[in-house]
Amino acid sequence: MMKRILLTATVLIFSTGLVSAQSNEATVTQNTNRSNATVEQSGANNVANATQQFGQFHDVSIEQIGNMNEVDIIQDNTNTLAEIFQLGNSNLADIFQRSRQFLGASGIGASIILDQDGNLNTASITQDAESVEGSSTTSEASVAQTGNSNDISVVQLRPTGFGSGTNSVTAAQTGDANTAVANQGGSGNSYSLNAMGNLNDTYSNQLGTNNNASVWISGESNDIYQDQNGHANRIRLEVTGSSNDFSATQSGTSNFAYVNARGTGTGFSGVGIIDNNTLSINQDGSSNTISGGIQGSSNDVLITQFGDGNLVTGGSGNWSADGFRVIGNSNLLDIFQSGEMHSATAIQTGNANSAQITQTNGFSGLNPLLPQ
Repeated sequence: MMKRILLTATVLIFSTGLVSAQSNEATVTQNTNRSNATVEQSGANNVANATQQFGQFHDVSIEQIGNMNEVDIIQDNTNTLAEIFQLGNSNLADIFQRSRQFLGASGIGASIILDQDGNLNTASITQDAESVEGSSTTSEASVAQTGNSNDISVVQLRPTGFGSGTNSVTAAQTGDANTAVANQGGSGNSYSLNAMGNLNDTYSNQLGTNNNASVWISGESNDIYQDQNGHANRIRLEVTGSSNDFSATQSGTSNFAYVNARGTGTGFSGVGIIDNNTLSINQDGSSNTISGGIQGSSNDVLITQFGDGNLVTGGSGNWSADGFRVIGNSNLLDIFQSGEMHSATAIQTGNANSAQITQTNGFSGLNPLLPQ
């Protein structure tokens, strides 16, 4: 089949289209000033569509090498940048950006750098930002996938009128059949994922302001779930091993959760297998804090806090991971706090231990089920 190049542009536009090999199709439409497009395709059945519309400073650069790659990009107006590189087979990237700042404008105003290497990778990113009155918008997403059957979907919604707000997502996956999903709304949200291994799965939803979530995964078949609602929430989960299942839900203000599942740091040996652990954290209210660590396999940890000012931290600070510490295998730890100003510290060492801590306004106590 014959190659097709369609380039349309209006006043004050510089556009270039570079296409090589057979059966490629590139369509670039530019409708305003200072837009720039470069498409390089090599192989067969590649499709690249870029539409840059009304506004300023549009820029898109697409390079595809391989078979059946497809990129579809629509950028609206004001500062937007998208750079896509795909190498391999059956890759698909769908990018939509909108950025509007005006008046006291500052900040990048939507930027995507996507790198896919491998087979059957799919990434779909939607960014929308609009700001006036003092103005400041930054939406950034940087995604890199290497391997097979990887899938990343990122939606960052606009801060919308009256100025300010920044969303950012950085994700990297290496391995097979990995999946990462992030939804961010509001301002100041940041999500970072680093996953190595096979069949890992993570989900993050942030709504509010100043939320921050960071996930490290190394191993296979791990499942991470995160949900934050409110503002100034932070979650950081670290997993090294396989078949671990972690979930965290925070609602309210100033919540903090950190879990060290690498078996490193004070009180941990840094050695051993960390597989098949289950961790569930649920916080509701404000100023709740959880920090802890797990070393071993087949442990089950459930922590629930409602109310204000509850703590599970230990005495060494947020990043010490000594609020709860589970070292061993097949342990069960259940902490429930409801009310105000409760504090709990739990340490389990050995195998097959079970402990339950329940604290409410009317009752505080430690219930060891099977004490060591």
